[in-house]
Amino acid sequence: TESTSTESSSSEEATPSIEVTDQTVYVGQTLTEDIVLSWATFKNADGLTVGFEVVGEPIQVTALGNTLVEPGTHKIRFYVSKPAQQRSSETVVAEKVITLNVLPESANPLNQTLPEEETNEKETKAPNKDLISQVASPISNTAKKTIDSAKTTAKQLPSTGETNNGMMIASAGVVLIAGAYIFRKKQLD
Repeated sequence: TESTSTESSSSEEATPSIEVTDQTVYVGQTLTEDIVLSWATFKNADGLTVGFEVVGEPIQVTALGNTLVEPGTHKIRFYVSKPAQQRSSETVVAEKVITLNVLPESANPLNQTLPEEETNEKETKAPNKDLISQVASPISNTAKKTIDSAKTTAKQLPSTGETNNGMMIASAGVVLIAGAYIFRKKQLD
């Protein structure tokens, strides 16, 4: 019976899975496809296509800055699928749906006004909240775009202790060449 449990745990390890939880964001915050993808952890998905799609109405953001525009509730379906020309129910090997709550900016605890005695102390350290709002939303709500899906190919992370020294070697080469040039220039002067 021990070999059976080992076999089942091996097959479970190879099965792709998705770890993601419901999210809450606020109008005025930045939201991009990369941020949405970062909410999910895709396990055993090396070489497979991973992504998400918004079920129903797309999420409204400003065209410049990807700032959330409208409060609302959205369902987001994360998936892992086999590479194919067209994703279909046959190619999907794992999926998970979460709820994204976009709350009004006034509901953001970071925007709450402080009690009177704390307000005076904080005003000298932080800029006025009204100035931040004006700069964060330089365009009107008419210039909108939507976030409705994104996908990428999952990549295997480097193993512990594995490094990529290519950039470091190139940088050291540039420093050596520059040093030799300066040394030679000083000798000629």
